[in-house]
Amino acid sequence: PPTRGDFAVAPSNGTSLMTRFRFDALGWEDLDQPLRYSFFTERSGRRMLMPQLSNNRSLRSILAAGSYHREFGVTVADGYGATTTAFDNGTVVVAPFDKPEDTTYVDAATALLDQAEDVYAFHRVLGAFSTSLDSAGDEDGGVDARDELMSRLAGSMDQNVSEWSPDVVSSSLGAVLMVSSHAGQLSNHSVNAGV
Repeated sequence: PPTRGDFAVAPSNGTSLMTRFRFDALGWEDLDQPLRYSFFTERSGRRMLMPQLSNNRSLRSILAAGSYHREFGVTVADGYGATTTAFDNGTVVVAPFDKPEDTTYVDAATALLDQAEDVYAFHRVLGAFSTSLDSAGDEDGGVDARDELMSRLAGSMDQNVSEWSPDVVSSSLGAVLMVSSHAGQLSNHSVNAGV
C-alpha cells in the first residue's frame, strides 16, 4: 500500500460558504502507480465530502459550520487497489456566516452551486448553507435567505433537469430538502421542473 505520505487541511479557521479549505495529500509513494485519492470528513461513523477515488492530490471545498478535530482524512489507493488512510491531526474551526439575510451569502451559495463539478459538491454547498441558516435562526433573516436560495435553485433545476440523469435528480432533490423549510414550495418546484 502507499506509504510515507502526509495529509493536511488549511486554513485552520474560516467561515461557512465563504472560505475554500484546501485538502492536500503530499509525498505518498508506491511502486504500483497510479495513485488515487479520496478525501473525507468522518462524523458519527459516516464519511462525507468526496467519497470517490480520483487522481487529484488536493481538493478545495467549502465546509459546514462547526469544529472539526481529527475528522478529516484521505484514503490513498495504489494501482492494485491497496489502500492507506491518514487523518489530519489539527483542529479546523468553521464559523457560520453571521448575516444570512445579506444577499452576498445567497450570491456565494448560488455561485458555488453553479460551479459544482459533481453531485457531491452540490451537496456540500447545500449542507453548508443549511447549517449556517440553522445556527443563525429564523429571526436573523434565515427564512428570507432560504426562500431566496430555493427560488434560485428552482430556476436552475427548471433549466438543467432535462440534462441530469435520474440518479442526479434524486440526489439533488434530497440535498434541496436539507435547505427547504417549506415542503409545499419544494413540491411546486419539482412539478415545475417536470420531476
